[in-house]
Amino acid sequence: MLRHRLEADFNDISLTPSCNKRSFPKESVQLASQEGLAFFASHDCEELNSALTFALDTTARAWLMSRAEGLQALACWRPLPWDSQVLGCPSGSMGGLWAKRGYVEQCHRLETVLKACIADAQQHDVRFLSLRLPENALAPLHAAEAVGFRIIESFLTFRRKTTGEIPSDVESNVQRVPAFHVRLAHPDEVETVADLAFRTFQSFRLFIDPLIPEARARHSRREWVRNGFKGRAEAIYVAESENRLVGFVLLRSKTRIQAEKIGEIELIAVDPAFSGRGIGKALVATAIRHYQGRASEIEVGTQGNNLRAIGLYTRMGFSVVRSDFSLHRHLAPSHRSSMIESSNRLTGDRNRGNGEA
Repeated sequence: MLRHRLEADFNDISLTPSCNKRSFPKESVQLASQEGLAFFASHDCEELNSALTFALDTTARAWLMSRAEGLQALACWRPLPWDSQVLGCPSGSMGGLWAKRGYVEQCHRLETVLKACIADAQQHDVRFLSLRLPENALAPLHAAEAVGFRIIESFLTFRRKTTGEIPSDVESNVQRVPAFHVRLAHPDEVETVADLAFRTFQSFRLFIDPLIPEARARHSRREWVRNGFKGRAEAIYVAESENRLVGFVLLRSKTRIQAEKIGEIELIAVDPAFSGRGIGKALVATAIRHYQGRASEIEVGTQGNNLRAIGLYTRMGFSVVRSDFSLHRHLAPSHRSSMIESSNRLTGDRNRGNGEA
């Protein structure tokens, strides 16, 4: 009898992100100004301050929900020019998600501000949005799924001190046949390294997403390497064997909120034909040594199902410090952009007709 009563009480409460059946106090949703966002900064709420860091980016557009007693929820999006170029469609990222009170109320409020963000992005002709959330952030995750986001990958972040021991077997791997050595890349090797990136990366979120063409996903890694050679990367090391480049690691440091520098392995790859020969270990060891004296820690990320990479980083002394989900939302074109595209197609058809004539 008690069991049935508990089940009935449980089923009376909507625990899904869509809380339309429940009544909530009147709340307004509006686009926030940078000055208005700064007003909400709170030293007592680390999660809110983290969300505001994203929101206060000069390119971000932040939507907030408020009541008489203050801020209730926040969500933001910002355009991504580089992603738009490599993916061939206007793209953006979402972040800065925060909501007050318990799970059900959080879901309702976050769903509301997320819808406002998506509608705003569509009005700016954005077709693709990405979002990364901690795996234990249930209310933001469920609210994002309720407005059409889909989980694409699990993403693990590893970190270790740059001081400390590097596994002793790394050096012996260099003596294997055929032998290889690791050195700084030369500027004229950009296309060779870019082609290696194009061929090897198959387990990142753009490649996994079935709605993104494979050629576009691979092209993004090629362009990432090219940007690295243009100066975005702090250093690029390559592994060479018999006058052939068989691996690379691209490094770029970043600064934490406390102004502390941390090293980062942004991209690392080994030619599949040369896997199992210790090249990956040697590249990671080189990255650790590069940051000794430059940064106190080094960080690297990989997908949760990339067991080979996880094993490598663990053996090299890294530990998991964060676990996230990457989510994607593909947007239908706005009415305005649909009209423009229809007009362009019509003009193109006419031009092709004139040309053929």
